[in-house]
Amino acid sequence: MNPLGKPHGSLGVSEHAGIVSPAYLVAAIDKVVYPRFLHYLLRTRLYISEYERRGKWMPPSQFNISWDQLKLIRVALPRYPAQRTIADFLNGECARIAELIAESYAIDGVLDEAERRAIDDCLDGHAPILRLSWLADVRTGLTLGQRFGDQAVVEYPYLRVANVQAGRVDLEEVKTVALPAAEAKATTLVAGDVLMTEGGDIDKLGRGTVWNDEIPGCLHQNHVFAVRTRDELEPRYLALVTRSSLARRYFEMTATRSTNLASTNSSKVRAFRFPVPALAEQARIVSEVTALLQTLRVSRQELMAMRQGLVQYRDALITEAVTGKLDISRLVGKQMGESGSAARRASRPGVSFA
Repeated sequence: MNPLGKPHGSLGVSEHAGIVSPAYLVAAIDKVVYPRFLHYLLRTRLYISEYERRGKWMPPSQFNISWDQLKLIRVALPRYPAQRTIADFLNGECARIAELIAESYAIDGVLDEAERRAIDDCLDGHAPILRLSWLADVRTGLTLGQRFGDQAVVEYPYLRVANVQAGRVDLEEVKTVALPAAEAKATTLVAGDVLMTEGGDIDKLGRGTVWNDEIPGCLHQNHVFAVRTRDELEPRYLALVTRSSLARRYFEMTATRSTNLASTNSSKVRAFRFPVPALAEQARIVSEVTALLQTLRVSRQELMAMRQGLVQYRDALITEAVTGKLDISRLVGKQMGESGSAARRASRPGVSFA
């Protein structure tokens, strides 16, 4: 167990021989306990609540529980054969649920491919190929940590890389910065700006998101470009193009790479070339592709809800099984005999069955 981990079940029975760091607690299991049963039992919400009660929170979000407190927790145990039957049942059921969850992630990949194809197919191969610098201004953002002496400053919200996601803006946490109004003017966003990140994961580099003035007077940090299009370019069309295979190849080929991340710069963004049809055609493309992407987005949300439902079902199934509230003998045949009733009696925490 990691005693400093948040109390969400950050413990389990090891199936491996090896060593751990001194930060972990390691306890030997008594022979009257079937290890896999204990693994399921101690990760249920029932016992997590007990860890929370006996442990303590430390700022900002650290949790700790000592062995002196952990060892006092009473464990409800049916007889050994019942433990094994319950654990074997849960092994099979959890494996099936894990397979369904894995299949749902595979469907996610299919949706990603469908989204990419929808965007790629919208690019008109007969349209003129133009540089972005001919159609838009690429603006760099503010640099944090500047000092302004005795100048009067105002508090402004600003966007960081974390706020700019693929196809959307995440405004759950927006930070602020104090600077003079004259300094803020150059980095203030306006509706229709296309936000692009300077650095991050290689597959997300250069993806554009349209700013709709969700927070009036909002600024952008220097790691977020604001691309302000001219009359010949529809911002939403540019945002779609930046998610295409054409853009992905360009930004991956021109990126500066480090160990885990990649970055671009304003010169490379300005040099990006892509098909630019007439404005009316851009608007038609945006309308059709947006409708298709919305359908895919709904499918993705339904898939996510299904995954969450499977996780909730698995957790409830484990709790019902290890506390004896679920009659395993009825589900797997009358293999438990007398131990089945012992499992059902084990629903009360703090009662130990020898």
